[in-house]
Amino acid sequence: MVQSAQLWLLLALALVGVVVAGWAFVHALLMHSGSFPAAGKRTKTFWLLITGLAAVLAFLGIPPPLGIGGNLLFSLAGLIGGGIYLADVRPAVHRAGGRKGPRRPRPRAASTRARRVGAAGERHGGADMGRRPGGLMRAVLQRVSSASVTVEGEVAGRIGAGLVALVAAAPTDTGADAATVARKIAELRILPGETSVADAGAEVLVVSQFTLYGDTRKGRRPSWSGAAPGELAEPLVDRVVTELRTRGITVATGIFGADMSVSLTNEGPFTVLVDT
Repeated sequence: MVQSAQLWLLLALALVGVVVAGWAFVHALLMHSGSFPAAGKRTKTFWLLITGLAAVLAFLGIPPPLGIGGNLLFSLAGLIGGGIYLADVRPAVHRAGGRKGPRRPRPRAASTRARRVGAAGERHGGADMGRRPGGLMRAVLQRVSSASVTVEGEVAGRIGAGLVALVAAAPTDTGADAATVARKIAELRILPGETSVADAGAEVLVVSQFTLYGDTRKGRRPSWSGAAPGELAEPLVDRVVTELRTRGITVATGIFGADMSVSLTNEGPFTVLVDT
């Protein structure tokens, strides 16, 4: 009788552990990779390993005839691993952006004066007069002998000789702008010997950098209204990466929206600003 009660208790604990750990694993799998470092909770890969291991241990804790284990410690390990994720990591990741990734400041609507200036520029045939600040996709290119980007102490991307491209998008940018930026990164002859990345077979490290649209003309606090919000900017940065890889170029990346540490050795120094 006592053994039967213990068996049922062990079975119930193991099944709860499987459900909790499995729920945690599926949740981590569905979340955007940038939301974890943005929430200060390491990386998505780290939590997939933790919750996956917890689910396996919980499953091994199921006693016969439903399972092959029956180890109480396995059940507890699975329950604790999944429980920690659901209680601590899950809420923080949702606040940091969840499935959509880290949120970026939304652009403010153009002022009446700015709209008037734009309209006047169009009437007088001045394309530059009508263009509002922050209306071009931008990239800062740095010629390097080596570079890497680290997130939460883990290297997310590393290259040898080539270019580091800090890329930012504006709210009005499109896939065509991203393709143009990728073309310039690949074809500009800014490597030693006046060669390009495509010519030299060099590597590129692409890092999202919305602060390229910082407006410091007024006050002491920059305005970020010229930068595209995260849900618009991330696909454009990804498009730049895809276009480069389509050309056969080796591309490493950071993690969009994460707090990144970029290390590089700038050769020259040589830095240029490109836009569309």
